[in-house]
Amino acid sequence: MKIRQLQIHSFGKLKDREIILEDGINIVYGSNESGKSTMHAFIRAMLYGIQRQRGRAARNDTYSHYEPWENSSFFSGRMRFESGGKIFRLSRNFYKNDIKEELICETDGECLSIAQGDLEVLLGNVSESVFDNTISVEQLRSRTGDELDVQLRNFMANYEGSSDGELDIEKAKDILKAQKKEYEQKQRLELTKQETQKKQFTIKMEYVQEELQRIEEQIRQRKSEWLQYKSAKDATRHGEIAESDRQSTALQRETEKEKQKREQPEDKQLRNGQSPQEGVKEFTKRSDQGSVIGAVAGILCFGLAVISLLSKFPGWITVVSTILGVVILGGLLLVRAISRNNAGGIADKPPNNQEEHPSDHQIDSDDEFAEQEEAKRQKEYKKHLRWKIEQLAEAQKEKMMQFENLQADYEEYCSIIREDDKNQVEIDSITMALASIEEISSNMQKYWEKDLHQRISAIMQEITAGRYTGVEVTDSRRIALHTKEQYVPLEQVSHGTIEQLYFSLRMAAAEYLCQEETMPVLLDEVFAMYDEERMQAALKWLDENKEQVLIFTCRKREVEIAEQMNLQAHKILLH
Repeated sequence: MKIRQLQIHSFGKLKDREIILEDGINIVYGSNESGKSTMHAFIRAMLYGIQRQRGRAARNDTYSHYEPWENSSFFSGRMRFESGGKIFRLSRNFYKNDIKEELICETDGECLSIAQGDLEVLLGNVSESVFDNTISVEQLRSRTGDELDVQLRNFMANYEGSSDGELDIEKAKDILKAQKKEYEQKQRLELTKQETQKKQFTIKMEYVQEELQRIEEQIRQRKSEWLQYKSAKDATRHGEIAESDRQSTALQRETEKEKQKREQPEDKQLRNGQSPQEGVKEFTKRSDQGSVIGAVAGILCFGLAVISLLSKFPGWITVVSTILGVVILGGLLLVRAISRNNAGGIADKPPNNQEEHPSDHQIDSDDEFAEQEEAKRQKEYKKHLRWKIEQLAEAQKEKMMQFENLQADYEEYCSIIREDDKNQVEIDSITMALASIEEISSNMQKYWEKDLHQRISAIMQEITAGRYTGVEVTDSRRIALHTKEQYVPLEQVSHGTIEQLYFSLRMAAAEYLCQEETMPVLLDEVFAMYDEERMQAALKWLDENKEQVLIFTCRKREVEIAEQMNLQAHKILLH
């Protein structure tokens, strides 16, 4: 590709300017602030457009820097260039409210599309970053030696792993480390959240386990209560039987004593073999006979008293007869009452001296009733305990199911967070990327020794008139130069030599990255630190190896040296 014509309508300080460019070396000369850098920026903007920034960055971006102060709507221009033997016209309007772009082939009248990549094809697929890092060289003299040293080492390392030289190895590593730190912080927060959730699961499971233990303890207590109850009842029953025997023995002894005290002479017939029933009958018989005799005597006395009263017997006989009748009848009644009481007492006494003792039938009946009541109470209590144990067993079953569900949820949650750890995936990817960068950097020397390294050394040797015969890049990405006599680290060479090495690197990289289409070389104040001998060597190399070169300078030295060398340099003067 070769630029034939520039028509600048309004771009920065340049307005209504038409510039013709030729093959070979074009020297654009002008004083400071005459528009040299503006012309350089215009060519770049025509080839790749202007990307506007956002926010605060928009205040100092390319658009704001070169937007005209007056008539912003004329912020536009046109370029005619040659590619593939055809002439093309490229027009752009940069005004933000009326952006336009047009690409027409003047040779055959074909209208091409920039949006669909036709311009990119005409440029040999040279990206904007390749353009900025190879054929478009800005002035370096404002940089210190250390800054340029770092820039040069980064630039040389870039081409080991990228196709456009845009990558800054150290910057890329810093970005990756910052991203890794960010993901690690997110991971820590996520892990804290996960630990809190896991702790909640653990607390719930511990609570359910405690409930299970409490229920199991209650079940053991209920079973123990039943065993204790049975043991206590058995012991109580044995104790009651022993107490009953003891009381029976004591009662029997007391009965014997009472029997001896109450035994009367008239009861001797009982000891002579007469039964109590027979004694009662005999006693009752005797009492009845005495009562009859007394009754007859009493009646006779009352009869004598009546006869005496009705007859003319003396009155004392009547009184005596009446008194005798009363006495006899009273005694009769008294004797009858005593006989009845004695007979009743004898009849109420149990045989064989078993006074006041219940019968065997009655005792058996009472024991059977007590056993039935006790059995009933035991049955009810056992039923209550069984119901309580069943309730506790049901609660235990529910708690076991709850614990198993919690445990399953906990295990599922742990498996999910292990499988869904996106932060760890990103961290591993960044770690792998950093390792790859380190590996690429460590292997960089092998690459340079083969192709690009050799080409850089050849260009450096040519523009330094053979002073430096080779360039070496160590494993630690340190750069050194070789002379015929010694090995010189980059830190020990002059600022001008560093710029020459930088120039050699970019020109060598351009040969590898711009192979599809030869692009024009734009050099802005590149030779400011060159001595005359090395400038002549550099101009000679450019004239022999590049089809079109634009040199922007504020000095006449480039023009004078080109004339001394009889180079066909096209001079462009900017006022």
